[in-house]
Amino acid sequence: GFILRLFDWQIVNGADYAKTVVETSKYKVETSAVRGEILDRNGYPLVTNRQGNAVIFDASNKFPSASKQEERNRIILSLINLFEKSDEEWIDNLPLEVDSNGNVTFEKDREEDIAQMKSRDKLNLNSYATAENCLDALIDRYGLENYSKQDACKIASVCYEMLLKSFSESNPYTFADDVSDKLVSVIKENSASLPGVDVEITTYREYTDGTIAPHIIGMTGVISAEEYEKNKDTININSSFAR
Repeated sequence: GFILRLFDWQIVNGADYAKTVVETSKYKVETSAVRGEILDRNGYPLVTNRQGNAVIFDASNKFPSASKQEERNRIILSLINLFEKSDEEWIDNLPLEVDSNGNVTFEKDREEDIAQMKSRDKLNLNSYATAENCLDALIDRYGLENYSKQDACKIASVCYEMLLKSFSESNPYTFADDVSDKLVSVIKENSASLPGVDVEITTYREYTDGTIAPHIIGMTGVISAEEYEKNKDTININSSFAR
């Protein structure tokens, strides 16, 4: 029986088994392309690269779906508390502020962002809606009624930014950039209670002197879905030249 089975494995179906072994031993890892350093004519670095940590939400790796908003809120607030305890920053672009007395105001010089937040495809509010109206809409949208105004605003900031950045299974969301190794260790220690929260080693550009040839050197960063839609023709044209 053993000899017949060995004959089947090696001779009759040998090619199929070999193919299966090869396929199961392969895996794909996506990494960000590293841009080249820029030097002046004397070899002095104008732009260099360094590695750092980014904390991301990965929907393809157990980060709760939108149908589990309550679990999302818990994870987000837990992370925010860890960051604030370590005195480190997370991405907070919401144009709202809540003071210690619970008063809600718009951030100064954020008119364009405020108008976008009120727009039909975001919160669908009237143009004259107050900051309080906007926070109330966010609280209702993301189920934040049981949180303090301060915590609700922080959680809503992340949820709203995830919306702007089109967070999905194929598009992870960056919660924080350039996170210290010490805080990364704390996050990893708490990974069991932070499903779908990953740490990604990424490359950051260092500009030794931002005043030198900014029109040539330029800067890079993540753009919103609206910015992409507005400029996608130009982006596609530039991409074709880059290839």
